[in-house]
Amino acid sequence: MLSLQALKNELRTTPSYRTYLTNKGINVTKYQNNTPEFNAIKSALEEFKNLPDMSTRGAARTVAPINYYKTVIKDALKTLKMKRKVANKGRSGVRYPWIVMNISNTNNIKEGIVTVKGLLYQNGWSLKWNKNANPNAFPVSKIFHGSTPNLYGNNKTAVVSQTVGKVCKTTTASQNNKLRTACQKGLAHTYSLSGNDYRVYKNGSAGLGVADLAKIVISIGKSGAQSKAKARASFLELKRNGDWGEIYTVLSINSQNILFKPGDVNASMAIINGDMNMLTYMWDTIESKQSFMYSGAVFWSGDRPALGLCLCEDAPYVRPLDGVFYYKNTPHNIQSLLTSVQSDKEYTSTPKTAPQKAHYVVGEILKKEQYWRLILAAVDTAHDFNYRTARASQAGITYQKCIMIRDVIKSIMPSQSTRDICDYIWDSIGSIENLFGKLSLIGTTQYSRSDPNQIQALYDELQSQNRGIVYDMGPYPPGPLGALVSITAGKYMDPAGG
Repeated sequence: MLSLQALKNELRTTPSYRTYLTNKGINVTKYQNNTPEFNAIKSALEEFKNLPDMSTRGAARTVAPINYYKTVIKDALKTLKMKRKVANKGRSGVRYPWIVMNISNTNNIKEGIVTVKGLLYQNGWSLKWNKNANPNAFPVSKIFHGSTPNLYGNNKTAVVSQTVGKVCKTTTASQNNKLRTACQKGLAHTYSLSGNDYRVYKNGSAGLGVADLAKIVISIGKSGAQSKAKARASFLELKRNGDWGEIYTVLSINSQNILFKPGDVNASMAIINGDMNMLTYMWDTIESKQSFMYSGAVFWSGDRPALGLCLCEDAPYVRPLDGVFYYKNTPHNIQSLLTSVQSDKEYTSTPKTAPQKAHYVVGEILKKEQYWRLILAAVDTAHDFNYRTARASQAGITYQKCIMIRDVIKSIMPSQSTRDICDYIWDSIGSIENLFGKLSLIGTTQYSRSDPNQIQALYDELQSQNRGIVYDMGPYPPGPLGALVSITAGKYMDPAGG
């Protein structure tokens, strides 16, 4: 066994080891043999020896592949028996954000940006916590993209960015008579290319919901905006940035990033504003049980179209249903799912009935060809705005408004075949939801919600995989599972709120 003295000798005689640990803010002299901390460092150094040469055997070797950082740095920190249950709110009621951290370079660990794919933007939306937030209104989530005016012709009403968070009383807000006390309500704040500012005040920090967006989309039709359909589609996209933002957050954590939970609001602000030495802070606070992190994540939701995206993008999920938690780890066998859909008696290339149209649509999505994400986005829009659904009915979505929204989506589809698929979707959205629900249960492990032992077993399983929970909707994770639930920037974008 490597002794403490032998470890010190290696550190003294090998400059790259010293650089490696210095960059991590580790002082090896304070550790004793056989403690978890000592063994974590020893394991990290032994792994370090096996790194491929990036250029030389010196300090340059600390610039290593992303997989190295995920398997060595995070695993070393993970052995410190981190405090798992950290309050998501401080005494003042301020929410503590969980931060997606990019660790591709240990010399520059910083907040990562999550890319959210969707309808209109080839490179997707960029999702993160907003910098320089007012301490009294912290945190604020922001999603944005580089504007592409050519996409809209002369239209100036397309969405550029959206911010969501608690808002504090100002002269403008108080004149609006929508805020009674300072920092009382949440704000969903949207900017368009024309500089128009759409403000919606609501309880909790939450994105724009079906009713909010329906009003804006209809108002665009009355405003004389050019390229109305694309402008409307731009706003409809915002509804999807909630649950899709959460799923792409899970994917980013399971690939190159980590999910980090600071135990202090001031530290959270410093991290988001880029004013924190993350290597030193992460090591010291995890060791002292003030913060913790996860190297993986799982999506928790009963939203069936969202689970369809999980299947296509290979994101792990937990689906609560009828007193059972269905846990699906990855990888998902998408080809097997496609085969099961296409071999069903309802599948045909010339669908007429709702079940036939549903099987055809889902089959086109599972093929994952060029436009699969556009088709799934159309499904998600129909799920929200089809007048037959309960949420759309509550939001006042009539048949006429539903058809207008369908035509908006059809107008941005790239081909006649995809426009025909939009018609199929609006004709069979209930059957599509049921089919995705059926597929989402295949290959899952089941845990009874009413059995404390099985709840503990699911908790232990997620802990063994070092996965936090990105919660979307459905029964809240009970018992010990609740300690794994995160508050991410994507959650703030969801109309259900953070």
